[in-house]
Amino acid sequence: MAYLFNCLRRLLRAPAFWVAAAGAFALCLFSPIFYLKTDTAYSIFDIFKNYTKIAMSEQTDLYSYEVFNSCFKGDYFSMFAPVIVSIASVNLKADERNSGAWRYFLHRSGKMAYYVGSGLFYLLAGGMVLLFFSALWGIFTYAALPGLSYYSQEQADFIVHFSLCPAGSIMEKLYHCGGFPLMIAAQFLEIFIYGMVQSAAAMLVTLLTENKYLIICTPFFLRYALNQGMRMLPYIGTTLQIPFSRDTLRRIANTLDPEAVIHLFTYADNFWGILILNLSYLLVCIGIFCLFSYRKGNYEK
Repeated sequence: MAYLFNCLRRLLRAPAFWVAAAGAFALCLFSPIFYLKTDTAYSIFDIFKNYTKIAMSEQTDLYSYEVFNSCFKGDYFSMFAPVIVSIASVNLKADERNSGAWRYFLHRSGKMAYYVGSGLFYLLAGGMVLLFFSALWGIFTYAALPGLSYYSQEQADFIVHFSLCPAGSIMEKLYHCGGFPLMIAAQFLEIFIYGMVQSAAAMLVTLLTENKYLIICTPFFLRYALNQGMRMLPYIGTTLQIPFSRDTLRRIANTLDPEAVIHLFTYADNFWGILILNLSYLLVCIGIFCLFSYRKGNYEK
C-alpha cells in the first residue's frame, strides 16, 4: 500500500487535480436550477446577477443546502462526471509511464502490489476529486445563499421535512439522530462512492490504450449510452411484452442507474440493492484490471 499512498500524495500536488475540481465547480456554477416563481431555469451565476440574498429567501428552492444538492441532480453534472473524475488520475499515471518511473515503482513494490495499488488509485482519485469539489461547493453555497434563518418557521419545516428529508428516507432518520452534520457526512459518503464508480470505466479503458484522451473521453460516451438505455427500459419492456410490470422494470432501471448511488440516502427505495450492486461493480472492475494487467504485462512494454 506504500505505492498507493505515494500516488495519492502526488495526486494532491498535481495541477490536474485542482483543474478537475475547478472544472466541476464551474460546471455547477453555470448549471440551470429550477426557479419556481418564473418557471424558468436559472443558473447560480444568473441568480447572483438578478437577486439579492434577501430576495432569494422568497423561494425555498434557493435555500443553500437545496442548491448544494441540486448540482448533483443536474444532467450536466451527470454527463461530465466521468470526465472530471478521470482527468487527474489518468494524467498522473500517463506521466508516470512516459517518464519511466513505473519501472522503479514496479521493482520496489512488486508486480501484484503495483497493479492493485494502481487500480485502487484510479478509484480513490475519482472519489477524492468529487469530495474536494463538493466541500468547496458546500462552503460556497453556505456563504452565498440564504440559510434556514432567512425563512419563516413554516417554510423551514417544509424545506427540512419535504425537500431535504423525504418521509421514510434514510436521510430523515439521520437528521433525527444527528441533525445536519450527520446528513452532510452521509452526503459526502454518497459523493465519494459516486466518484469511485464513475472512475472505474476509465480504469478499464487503460487496459486497451495508453492514449489519455481516449481514456478520459470513452467513459463519457459509454455513460450517455447507459443513461439512454436505463430511461428506455420500462417502455421497451412494455413494448416487447416482457412478463414484468412497468413499475418493476422502473425499479430495476433505478437500481442499475449509475446516478442512484449519489441519492442513496435520500431517494433510493432499494438502498441495499443499489449499495451492493455498486460495491460489487467496483470489486469486479478491480479484479479485471489487476488480472489483465498482471497477465498481459500492461506496464512492462
